[in-house]
This record gives sequence, C-alpha cells and structure tokens, in this order.
Amino acid sequence: LVESHEERQGVNFYPQNGNAEICNTAFWMIQREFVKRKMKSRLILHVHDELVALVPDNEMMLAKAIMKKIMTRPIWELGGWRFVIEMGEGKTLTEAEKSQTKYGKFVKETPLAKAA
Repeated sequence: LVESHEERQGVNFYPQNGNAEICNTAFWMIQREFVKRKMKSRLILHVHDELVALVPDNEMMLAKAIMKKIMTRPIWELGGWRFVIEMGEGKTLTEAEKSQTKYGKFVKETPLAKAA
C-alpha cells in the first residue's frame, strides 16, 4: 500500500507541476495586462489550477475577455496545445463556482498557425 501511494505521487508529480507552471505563467501575463491597461482588477490568488481575481463591476467584461484570451492561448512549450477553461463570476467564491462556463477547445495548433 505504501509503495502504490509513493508510485502515485511520483506519477502525478510532473503533470501537477506542469499544470501549476502554466497557471503561474497565465497569472503573471493577466496581471501585467491589467496593469498595462490601468485597470483596478487584480488577481489575488492562485491555488492549484484556479486563479481568483477581484474585478470591479465596470471592468468585468474586459477582465473576462483578457483572462479568456490568455488562458486559452496555445502553449507552444507543450506542442501548441490549447486547453479548455472554466470561468465564473460572483460576489463569493461559491457563487463564482456555481456560475462557471467552459471556454475553448482542447486542440493542438500547428506551427503554421503560430506564424499567423
């Protein structure tokens, strides 16, 4: 039993680490875009594969568009794969989780699409 637990941890380490790195990169790309546009929106939390932002009502549509664009972009370091994301909004985390909508498709882009 101990051996299977250790094996599972070893097998899960690289995918979980890669996922965290993708989210961390997206976190900073999104935050830089908010600052560049002089928005009051701020990413405040990164837990596993979730990002949490504080967004004023008047910036909600723009903030969601920025987050969606960055988070569904091809990840060229992983062969050009795009990932599906879930995004929700609400006054609490519970409300946001209940209102989640899926965006994007799990597809692989080609190098030609990268150049376009």
